[in-house]
Amino acid sequence: MLTKLYTPVYPPLARQARITGDVVVQVSVRKDGSVESIELFSGHPMLAPAALASAKQSTFVCRGCETTTSYLLTYTFGILSDYRPNCESRPAQVTQSGDKIALTAEPTVTCDPTTTIVNVRVRAAKCLYLWKCGFTKAKDK
Repeated sequence: MLTKLYTPVYPPLARQARITGDVVVQVSVRKDGSVESIELFSGHPMLAPAALASAKQSTFVCRGCETTTSYLLTYTFGILSDYRPNCESRPAQVTQSGDKIALTAEPTVTCDPTTTIVNVRVRAAKCLYLWKCGFTKAKDK
C-alpha cells in the first residue's frame, strides 16, 4: 500500500507538446516497505521518467507480506482544456486515490511579462494622405 507519494513533476516538454495519457508502473516492494525495483509497464515515453522517479522515491507499507510484493501504480497525466492563458505558471495539481495518481496541469503558454500594451493612436486614411491630423509644426525662434 502506498503511504507517502513523492510528488511527480509533469515533464515540461510533454506539457508544452500537450501530451497526456496513463503511465502504469510496476513496483516491487520488500516486506519492510522499501522499493526493491521499478519497471515501466505501459505509457508514453515522455511521461514515463516522471512516473518512474515518483514511484522510486515514494514510500510503501507491506502488511502481512512474507516476500517481495508487486504493486501497480497508474499515473494519469492531463492538460486542462478550459484554461485561460496568463503569464503565471503554476505547478500541476496532484490527486491520489489508492493506486491511481492524477496530474492535471495547465498548458504551457509563451508569455513575455516585460511587454506592456500601449495605446496606439489610429488615424484615418485621409490623415495619412494629408499629414495634417494630429501633428503641429515646430516654430523656429
